[in-house]
Amino acid sequence: MRYFAPVFFLMLTALPVWAEDMFLTAEHAVAEHGPRSVYTLVDFRPSKDFTRLSIPHSLNVPLAALEGMPHLKNRRLILVGTGHSLAEPCETARNLRGQGWRIHILLGGLPAWQDAGGSLTGDPFVSEEHTSELQSRTVISYA
Repeated sequence: MRYFAPVFFLMLTALPVWAEDMFLTAEHAVAEHGPRSVYTLVDFRPSKDFTRLSIPHSLNVPLAALEGMPHLKNRRLILVGTGHSLAEPCETARNLRGQGWRIHILLGGLPAWQDAGGSLTGDPFVSEEHTSELQSRTVISYA
């Protein structure tokens, strides 16, 4: 996460109390990922993007559909997106946490996962696009 560290530090220092343990770094998520992981990765990007490039063994579920999937409520979830905006995943995570869900958000999304050395499946050329996008992006917004 060498490109995002200053942005994340500034962003995390201004978080409300309810969000303090909501976020996971890509390094932590990559280290925990595996067949015996306590986390289930939920990629909420559009299905066409998920099909082109995704984290092995992750689920592709739109954020709006999570609440209708009670079988996921007893799992520890990590939401994975593009890393561009945190508004929608924060709102979803806050609402579901209020209902007893154990849910986190991957800081920096899929590009941060890749930068942390996490494995990806799909088109290798898409992977290169994510790397160049990661290097050019400097701001993450809540909006």
